[in-house]
Amino acid sequence: MITFEQALQIVESSVTPLQRKVFPCTCLNRILAREVHADSDMPPFNKAAMDGFACRKADLGNVLDVVDEILQGHSQKNYRDNQCARIMTGPWYPVEPILSS
Repeated sequence: MITFEQALQIVESSVTPLQRKVFPCTCLNRILAREVHADSDMPPFNKAAMDGFACRKADLGNVLDVVDEILQGHSQKNYRDNQCARIMTGPWYPVEPILSS
């Protein structure tokens, strides 16, 4: 009979570990074994992914007046028909916007 330590050494030398600690800076060309899902959205609101303009879908195709600029941390205003706002990357955006650069 072999000792526990000898058996453990045999097992450890025969298998490849399934879990490794890998730092993000060393992850190039690696593939995850399974999908990773966040438990919440971050940020927890709709945000503009790029600089552009926010307008209502119903106003597309019309000549629009740029009446506002939406910056990070500024609140939403109500816009009338045929009005739009310049929006920067990152801020929460108004309801029903179309963003284009």
